[in-house]
Amino acid sequence: MSKLCRKCGQIKPLEDFTSDAHQLDGKNCYCRDCINSRQRVYLAYRREGRSPALAKFTDEELLYELAYREEYRESNDLK
Repeated sequence: MSKLCRKCGQIKPLEDFTSDAHQLDGKNCYCRDCINSRQRVYLAYRREGRSPALAKFTDEELLYELAYREEYRESNDLK
């Protein structure tokens, strides 16, 4: 049997997918290659000290976003 990876769009054998008890077919919707590449990107950003959630911003946008978040935390008495 085979399955379509929702990330790369390739049809691959079921052995290329990790187990996932929450899915109807018992397999993850992303293939192992896509999961591994996503994890490598995540770890690279963490090693640089940057949050992967902020990776989509350019340096200028990042400075604006961080300033906005700080102002929001201060105005709403958040830590």
